[in-house]
Amino acid sequence: MARLFRAVAVTLVAALAPAPALADDWTGYGDYGDFGDSGDIGDVVDWAFPTDDPSDFASDVDEDFEPDQILALNLGRRSAGILRTLGFRIREARKLRALKLTLYRLRPPRGMTGRQALAELRKADPQGYYDQNSIYRLAGARTTAPGACEGVRCYGQAMIGWSAAGCGVRVRLGMLDTAVNVRHAALAGRKIVTERLARTPAADSDHGTAVAALLVGAADSPFPGLLPEAELFAADVFSVDSQGHASTDAAELAKGLDWLAAQRPDAINISITGPDGGVLHTAILRVTRLGIGVVAAAGNLGPKSPPQFPAAYREVIAVTAVDRQSRVYANASQGRYVSLAAPGVDIWTAGAGGAGVFREGTSFATPFATAAVAILKAREPALAPEAALGALRRRARDLGPPGIDAIYGSGLLQAQACGI
Repeated sequence: MARLFRAVAVTLVAALAPAPALADDWTGYGDYGDFGDSGDIGDVVDWAFPTDDPSDFASDVDEDFEPDQILALNLGRRSAGILRTLGFRIREARKLRALKLTLYRLRPPRGMTGRQALAELRKADPQGYYDQNSIYRLAGARTTAPGACEGVRCYGQAMIGWSAAGCGVRVRLGMLDTAVNVRHAALAGRKIVTERLARTPAADSDHGTAVAALLVGAADSPFPGLLPEAELFAADVFSVDSQGHASTDAAELAKGLDWLAAQRPDAINISITGPDGGVLHTAILRVTRLGIGVVAAAGNLGPKSPPQFPAAYREVIAVTAVDRQSRVYANASQGRYVSLAAPGVDIWTAGAGGAGVFREGTSFATPFATAAVAILKAREPALAPEAALGALRRRARDLGPPGIDAIYGSGLLQAQACGI
């Protein structure tokens, strides 16, 4: 799959101009780049890995991108004029106030493919910021039938030295995922704030509920969470695609990150994977520069797969999954971006209808690291995300080849009964 372009700095124009003609289904705002932050787009100049030639765009039939959409950030007067001249229309405009960005979803002229549209915009407006609208999917699966949480079914906490009843630290957590079923028995009485940001129809709440239960499940339920006293802010960014699968895109993820950033959580959990994308990277940079740690699933496409994002961005803590024998999950993606390992095979958590199921995947390893980052941040509010990662790396139990490696990162997360 083609890798995306290296972003360039632009100077934002404070003066506003009339918006281009708007599509009938346009929603949001009609102004351009009115934050006046001239350093905004220049933030995205260093990628986790070298990018390919900017002309090497993905095919329009590539399932990793929305074929009829282009994204833009902080359009100025000059860019607005170019869009109007070329016949582009704005489908959606949204101010991401916490991130100080304005995000636009553009519709190419009739008869122009997405690939052609991106090439045309980059040629006509080299100082503008345009990107494909990448598609992202969940990073976990159900494995076995329901049962009860006892003994080996709750091995994950014991394996990393986490308190079996959860740690009673009052932190603020964020998560990007599907909807959360707050009526599930595991989440009864929990402090959960949800926000629906994606387009309808909504995806099934199974995955989001499972992740939420791992994070904040009631201590006296069959699905005790890692931080049952935490406040959880859950951004629902998933919809059902034309094949009936849960998916989201870069625009929805950026909206979710903006909403979460405004809640000022101690850490954000992202059990989602997909391709590299400039809009997502910009949003991630903005969040981490607010001092909020971002923890993401390393991916489930196997050891030969390309890097998975957002985990592969250097600002993100990437988590792989291991089983109870500390063996890496067979389908885990591998690479130099992997930061840490955590339990992620046969993880017992909430299922549909109030039941519980075993699950596997890097999706379900990620909450362990998210909870650890949140505890460190709550105890030391000025702690930067990179410093939190450094602390977890130093305390990790080395696995695999000595030192940091592409399979386990720095090794297995260690919590020392939540002293971290």
